[in-house]
Amino acid sequence: MEGWVQVADTIHPGALLSRTSELDGPQRILRLKVQLWEGNWWVKVKDTWIGFYPADLFSTDGLRSEAAAVKWYGEVADSKADSVTTRTDMGNGHWPYEGWQRCAYMHSLRYQSSPRGTMTRYQGDAWATHPDCYDIEAHFDNTDDWGSYFWWGGSGRNSGCP
Repeated sequence: MEGWVQVADTIHPGALLSRTSELDGPQRILRLKVQLWEGNWWVKVKDTWIGFYPADLFSTDGLRSEAAAVKWYGEVADSKADSVTTRTDMGNGHWPYEGWQRCAYMHSLRYQSSPRGTMTRYQGDAWATHPDCYDIEAHFDNTDDWGSYFWWGGSGRNSGCP
């Protein structure tokens, strides 16, 4: 990660999580925050600021002062050499319609909307490029404790996704 400045001793990018969520059981929540502060893009995991990308990596008319977009998503990579769709699961392989405690999810989606750090609820678009293989269910108009959220996942190759 070129330019990354690590400041935390205990958490770093690429670290493995020791516990995972259980299907139909307890869910493990990983709180992440990325915030622009004094030109540096800081990353917070749980309650710890772990490091940042310094301002001098970015032009003064670009990411040093603001971002043009924010996106949250799931992704599955596949070899172009193979003509069939991968069997790789997205999330745990369960589908969005299965809901809470069964599929992958992100909630409390917000973005920094001012230089002072004001955080605003995300209200964007959601789409799946291959909905027979993987799908998404968005709830960006939600106003309860979860705020904007979405569920996503899928099994990859199946009878509807050759």
